Amino acid sequence: MSWAPISNSNNSQEVSMTWVKSNWPSDAFQLVDCREQHEWDSGHIEGALFIPLSQWDTHIHKLDPSKPVVVYCRSGVRSLRATNHLLQQGQQAASMTGGILAFNG
Repeated sequence: MSWAPISNSNNSQEVSMTWVKSNWPSDAFQLVDCREQHEWDSGHIEGALFIPLSQWDTHIHKLDPSKPVVVYCRSGVRSLRATNHLLQQGQQAASMTGGILAFNG
């Protein structure tokens, strides 16, 4: 059984914003904001980890490899890149569809 209702689309794994919203906060997965500092400063999901995609390789060690990761960005494009990187490393991961725009919408 999967840790979340994952869909395989956009050549990656995604989880719906609705699922994240109804399951966050949680000890079952890590939520990561991969936007840049000015975007984080303008608002983010409470309790999320901040790892900008531009600094991904230098801060990826902050993640717990034993817990799945949900990554979000503004609309879902950068989070797909981050998710694919995590999947290539063997980490359970998914991008949140629609990003923070959908979450706050």
